[in-house]
Formats: sequence, structure tokens, C-alpha cells
Amino acid sequence: MTFNLSDFPAAALKPHGVRAVHPDIFLCDLLDDVPGMFLHAIHRHRASLKKPPKTSREYLDTLSANGLSKFALRMEQYLDEI
Repeated sequence: MTFNLSDFPAAALKPHGVRAVHPDIFLCDLLDDVPGMFLHAIHRHRASLKKPPKTSREYLDTLSANGLSKFALRMEQYLDEI
């Protein structure tokens, strides 16, 4: 998982059996694969933020501002759970 996909060309990674994935896609895939467990982890992470604490909306806005816009958009439907 990396924001810098250009430094990890598929041809160089293929012999090792790995692929580079943008964090936005990685997190969306986790949400699809294990939604209950993942939402629980997201809720715990947001609740752990103390300086400053963040509402669910602020949390998603922060994710989006930090390059995770697809994931933040997908999480909109779970706003009450996070």
C-alpha cells in the first residue's frame, strides 16, 4: 500500500507476487471484505482521537483531505456507525 505508485511498477513487483495498491483502494477493499470488523476498527480509531476529538463528519473530511476521498465517500453511508 502506497500513495506513490509510480515508484513500484507492476513489472518489478510481479516476480515477487505482490502489487502496489493506493491506500484509497486498499481501504475500500477492506470495507468490502470484512465490513463489520472494519467498521468497528474505524469507530475505535475515531473515538481514540483526543487532540482534537473529531465528529464522524470531521473524521471523514480529514480522510478525504488526506487523499482518501473514495474511501471517505464510501463511508458516508456508515456515518452513524463511526
